[in-house]
Amino acid sequence: MCIAVVIWGLSKLGFAEGNMVLFNVLLYGLSIAATIAVSALSFNYFEKWFLKWKDGFTVVKSGNSMDTTMVQQDPLDKTGIDSEREVKRAA
Repeated sequence: MCIAVVIWGLSKLGFAEGNMVLFNVLLYGLSIAATIAVSALSFNYFEKWFLKWKDGFTVVKSGNSMDTTMVQQDPLDKTGIDSEREVKRAA
């Protein structure tokens, strides 16, 4: 979409009929700049809103808020009954 807008703008300004090297340099440069501008606007005004919602739906938090103990089944236990023991996680 950005490329189409840039081509339309350059053709309205008369760059399409003249020097094709200058037209292509302006086309690629302005297309990249317009794409970056549109993506920055999209992130700031659209995607950040959804990223704020993501934290409200998170079930498991990772990092420092996580408990540092785990329950592990004893691999030598042949009865099939879980013998619970606490194992400290290496952080």
